[in-house]
Amino acid sequence: MIIEKTYLCPIIGAGTYEDPRRPSVADAPIKMSWFMQELGDTGYCLVSIVAEEEDHKKILLEKDVTHFATKTKVESSVDHDKLKGKFKDLESKWTAMKSSWVTFQEQTGKEE
Repeated sequence: MIIEKTYLCPIIGAGTYEDPRRPSVADAPIKMSWFMQELGDTGYCLVSIVAEEEDHKKILLEKDVTHFATKTKVESSVDHDKLKGKFKDLESKWTAMKSSWVTFQEQTGKEE
């Protein structure tokens, strides 16, 4: 089953053609589509990933990755208030993420 999940993770890459800035999970060994919103100059981002459910389990094995939301619902295990204090533009970026339409194999992963 293809599903969209959003993660909080570090940004990697030098910003060059050979090494573009990207979420650290972009290098995970899975097939996926993603959309990233940088969280200020913190070196972190929110990234919505559309992939097979099984592949999302592999993403959680990546270093410094927090599962933030499934589809458009923030995970109950996330300390949202603490993250809002750490990342000042979290709410505006999350609003943008919820309205994004990333597709993988012609599916958004938002469907029920």
